[in-house]
Amino acid sequence: MNWNSLRHQWVTGLIVAVCLSLASCGSDRRLAVYPAKGTISLNGKPLPNATVIFHAEFPLEGPDGKPAPVPGGYSNSEGLFTVSTYGAGDGLPEGEYRVTVSCEDRTAKPVQESYPELLPIVYQDPTKSGLTASISGGQNELPTFELKR
Repeated sequence: MNWNSLRHQWVTGLIVAVCLSLASCGSDRRLAVYPAKGTISLNGKPLPNATVIFHAEFPLEGPDGKPAPVPGGYSNSEGLFTVSTYGAGDGLPEGEYRVTVSCEDRTAKPVQESYPELLPIVYQDPTKSGLTASISGGQNELPTFELKR
């Protein structure tokens, strides 16, 4: 099984987990979230269609003791993204995060029905990406994540 297939399964699993969380959780079971948006670039140019995932430094649990969904977002054609946890663009809980980014190279030929990863693998590892975010109450404008290839 190749890396793209594993990443696709992980992202699909994440989406399913978020959907199940939304279906089974009332607002009293959710952590407070704060809006956050940012920009991502590759070699100084906006990076479209990137998946941006925020990994909490400490496990996030809702008031009911169950794990909170993993926050994330997708960049648009201008490299802009908004972060979602429970619903589209709602934000993420207050705290410190390590950030990972992945992006399929849609200009390349698919391999086994998956496109190759555009970015160096270091950006998919929260312990090695070097990307961090600090979220506080209120609106959060994140610094540009500037990636190199």
